[in-house]
Amino acid sequence: MRRHPSMRFVMLPQRLAASGFAAIVLASLGCGSDESEWATNAHRLDASSPPLQDASVETGVDAAGGCKPKSCAELGAVCGSAPDGCGGKVECGTCQSGGTCGGGGPNVCGTKECVPKTCAQLGASCGYVSDKCSQAIDCGACPAPETCGGAGVPGQCGCKPKTCAQLGASCGSVPDGCGGILSCGQCAAGQKCGGGGANVCGTGSCSPKTCTQLGASCGIVSDKCSDVVDCGSCQAPAICGGLGKVNQCGCLARSCAQLGASCGTVADGCGTQIDCGTCPAGKTCGGGGVANQCGGACAPGAEQVQDCGNCGTQTRVCDATGNWGAWGGCGGEGECAPGAVDDGGCGNCGTHSRTCGAGCQWGDWSGCSGEGECSAGEVDQDGCGNCGQRSRSCSGSCQWGSWSGCSGEGPCSPGATAECMCSSLGTLHACCGVQTCQGNCQWGGCGLKAGATCNWASGDTWRCCGTNAWQYCLNSCTWSTDCAYGCNCGC
Repeated sequence: MRRHPSMRFVMLPQRLAASGFAAIVLASLGCGSDESEWATNAHRLDASSPPLQDASVETGVDAAGGCKPKSCAELGAVCGSAPDGCGGKVECGTCQSGGTCGGGGPNVCGTKECVPKTCAQLGASCGYVSDKCSQAIDCGACPAPETCGGAGVPGQCGCKPKTCAQLGASCGSVPDGCGGILSCGQCAAGQKCGGGGANVCGTGSCSPKTCTQLGASCGIVSDKCSDVVDCGSCQAPAICGGLGKVNQCGCLARSCAQLGASCGTVADGCGTQIDCGTCPAGKTCGGGGVANQCGGACAPGAEQVQDCGNCGTQTRVCDATGNWGAWGGCGGEGECAPGAVDDGGCGNCGTHSRTCGAGCQWGDWSGCSGEGECSAGEVDQDGCGNCGQRSRSCSGSCQWGSWSGCSGEGPCSPGATAECMCSSLGTLHACCGVQTCQGNCQWGGCGLKAGATCNWASGDTWRCCGTNAWQYCLNSCTWSTDCAYGCNCGC
């Protein structure tokens, strides 16, 4: 059916039909009356129909702007029930004798054992999702104002806050529609917020309303003037918006699928026991050792695989008596559990960490932080004094200890000088030599100092200066100028 480009089919077709106007509209557009298409669109656009909330099937949009449910063929489903992509589910028949739905894959007949997954295992908190075997399971509704997929994440309750502009608010405080509060500015001089209507500037008067007047029993609501009022919280197990009514307390009951129960009775969280059905012939509720799960019977030779450990799997086989054997060992495990954090030491008493990824493998180490100034047990040596040595040790906390005393020093400092060839005679004293401290802090040899020509040695130094003539070294460390004659000294 062709539609006029200027005609927005957001209005509900059933309302047009009820007014008797539908035929006129169709005739004016030159279209035939395709009643089946109108009926389908009316069902999907009707306010009582569920919103888009499937977590595992891609949705489609029909020419009218609504959601077009997928068929079993489009979904590749040959049995059981499957999410239709528009918040509902579609029934796809049963398997022939000898086959089970899900035994060949989700909604495909086969002979393998298939273990249905729960909403929790699938990470879904609302809407219809496939249990990966044969059924579309209902993961529940969302508390108002949240909707399923409302924040853009399929299968998750969420809410997209509105802006002041979207709410038509130009001043004061107003709820953002998701439990938060927006501040929308102030009015110009001479006007007041609420004077032109709720959160609109004007000169009129406005009387703020109470929670009772607004019919709100919980949460944040506008006072219809310029501010918000807090209407309190709910008494557990009720929550605000729990029954889908904004600012009204109610208990959001959980379904069997949400609770992961496939048989027996369980508490729905709101004080009521709900019946989750019975088990097929040969199985009993809890017979496999898991409460509210059917078990205890299987086809000989059938295999079951389940997740275990760190991203590993384990298998069990149905024995000849129709009972499951023990689970085998966990194989194919990764090195860690997703989300686990490993802290380790690094550097000089520092720490670093790494996080385990979704594939059960460790990520890279972070940088090393909190390091000390040295490596524990390290010894540091340094020169001191006159060619001496001192040392200090690094403690277990990677901090240097105190320096030890200076040891192994020499008698002098490199480059220092000292007198030598010193002697005395009575009151006379003279030092005719000088020595210099070497690089190893040891004194070098003693030589005559500048200007000295001899070593006085307490007057015992002499030399020949002619035949039977000699001269003494004076205490000025120089030779006497005159020679003494007549010595019998071999000169």
